Amino acid sequence: MNEQKAVTEFEKGNQLLQEGKLEDAIAAYCCAIELNSANSWFHQQLGEALAKQGRLDEAVTAFCSAIELKPDFSWSHHHLGDALAQQQKWKESAEAFGKAIELNREHDGSYVGLAKSLAKLGQLDEAIGAYRHASELNPDADWIHQALASVLQQQKESNL
Repeated sequence: MNEQKAVTEFEKGNQLLQEGKLEDAIAAYCCAIELNSANSWFHQQLGEALAKQGRLDEAVTAFCSAIELKPDFSWSHHHLGDALAQQQKWKESAEAFGKAIELNREHDGSYVGLAKSLAKLGQLDEAIGAYRHASELNPDADWIHQALASVLQQQKESNL
């Protein structure tokens, strides 16, 4: 009975999140977690809703809970990286994106997140490599090429 109610609350949270009703979505996800705290997806979605609301510390905690329950789910590592980057925790963000890439080498967004974090850490060669890989995965994304060009320019200026 509790499992079905948890799933119902989770689905309600997804609908509310889609509608942009973040507070209500968060409440539904929290209710689902109260009923079944062992479901990583409940924590994952809670983290996404909290991050959209700018509650980054809580989002990080939710993503970490999701990862603890299902460490091989790349999307939780990716979203953790995003939340940490928004907090300007570049080293931790780079580590989270690195783990996301280790688990799923086909997601250009994780390479972009890694590249941004590495560039902020001053690791320009590594950032360039990550942007290049992202552009190989998504060759039509002009914004990736622009970001790569920006880091190449930054590297050129730092070598002068």
